[in-house]
Amino acid sequence: MKNDNQTLQFCQSLLGFGVSRRRAMTNLVMGLSAHEGARCPVELSEGEFFHYHYSNISKILESLCDRLPADSSSKVLSATLTALLRPFFPPPRRLSTGTPYYAFTSDTTKLVKPHSPCLKGRGYVQVANNVIAGNRPLSVGYPLAVTHLGAGEAGWCPPLSMVMLEIGDDPTGVAVAQVKALMEAPELPFGTELCLERADSGFGKAVFLSPLYDLNNLVGIVRLRQSMRVWSPSDAAPGKGAPPVYGEKYYLSAASGEKTYHRTDKKTGVKTAKTVCQRSIVDKKADDMAQYEATLGNGRQASICLLRWNNLLLRSKKGHSMKKKPFDVVQVQVLDRGTQKPVFDRPLFLAISGKRKGEVTTQEAQRQYRERYDVEPYYRFAQRSLLLDKLQTPEHDHLQQWLRIVQISTWLLFVARNETEINCQKWQRYLPKNQHAKKTPDAPLTIAQTRKGIKNLFRTFDKTPFLPLKCKKGKGRKKGQTQPQRTKYPILRKQPKIIVRPSRI
Repeated sequence: MKNDNQTLQFCQSLLGFGVSRRRAMTNLVMGLSAHEGARCPVELSEGEFFHYHYSNISKILESLCDRLPADSSSKVLSATLTALLRPFFPPPRRLSTGTPYYAFTSDTTKLVKPHSPCLKGRGYVQVANNVIAGNRPLSVGYPLAVTHLGAGEAGWCPPLSMVMLEIGDDPTGVAVAQVKALMEAPELPFGTELCLERADSGFGKAVFLSPLYDLNNLVGIVRLRQSMRVWSPSDAAPGKGAPPVYGEKYYLSAASGEKTYHRTDKKTGVKTAKTVCQRSIVDKKADDMAQYEATLGNGRQASICLLRWNNLLLRSKKGHSMKKKPFDVVQVQVLDRGTQKPVFDRPLFLAISGKRKGEVTTQEAQRQYRERYDVEPYYRFAQRSLLLDKLQTPEHDHLQQWLRIVQISTWLLFVARNETEINCQKWQRYLPKNQHAKKTPDAPLTIAQTRKGIKNLFRTFDKTPFLPLKCKKGKGRKKGQTQPQRTKYPILRKQPKIIVRPSRI
């Protein structure tokens, strides 16, 4: 059996968490981390490590509401939760130059609740567009803004902050607030080290890049959408007015071409067409080039070709100025090693933004962004195994506290990744990941492998501190007493944006 000091210390720290039902909360976290057969939270009471009645789950969440803020203004870890997780943060990783750094990943997901009319503030969220019964890609629930800590091993990305948004909240603005709070918190180690922020194309805009540029130790590696416009700095001589900022305009595309825009006049109904020449960024001489061989996930042999252009600009938008905030653009193209033909139809474009962007090499930027995809399997695991969206409650605040339970359970599994032995069914022993774990016992397990083996680790603990204390039974509801009918709330819609134009006098 491997050393289990860290996992036991984490469970003991839960017993001193500072809430009124911390012993029951510890049981709930351990049960959620180890019970594989539960399909909803109340079934955790049938497990080996949750020694309480299932009615205590709502009482645990109520005690957390009194201790931890649950409103959307709490964009980062509370002080109590920080004190719990801080001793178990992994050490900083190292760049190829030896510079220590931490990695963040910001993303959004959804908490689907279509059959809970008593929950306040539900709105329409996008779901998978499966071709079934009407082909509706919309459901009802809440959007979630999550900031993860990238561990860089076995796909681990434990969440640092999980916030349930209101229907009118801007996910980009919440993500900026989460990252800023992490970097500026004095009790966290992120403000003094280089931090890399990885994000998808939904964050590749001035609203996200501009405020994060002011953080001295943060470098953003953000995907940019196809056909996006970028500008080189102007080299024209200053004239009488303000000095020019923007020079040549380029489009993020694989090749230059023409695009025709069609417009219909609303008053006369006349249709007009305008053809615009779009000059590709590939026509500009690259400042750096790199190529290396790689094996894709399906075993296909490929060559990764990278091109980098330094110090490009974006147009300022919605008051977020980008005039003095240059960034680098990296084009990633995957070629088949045999035929040298592109594996994907379009290349990938990344923005490297920040005052310390020169410390991140082209290859490191591509590999860092590739780690961003670790969050997608985690969301699927959290929904299926950690019951992220399975809590049935009419209380809006209880949902936010359930997110914290899922978050703490993920960190418990993360702490136990190096202390848990592989434990799988006989027919699963021949899978490549399980065979690799058997041959290299010192390698960290994945989150699924850790969950299958953590119950054997829990069985080595002394049960005495985790068992319930003796207490009198509650009086219960009196005969004939009825509960008032709960209020049902309508589904909210996003309000249309009102554009205020200056009056012409």
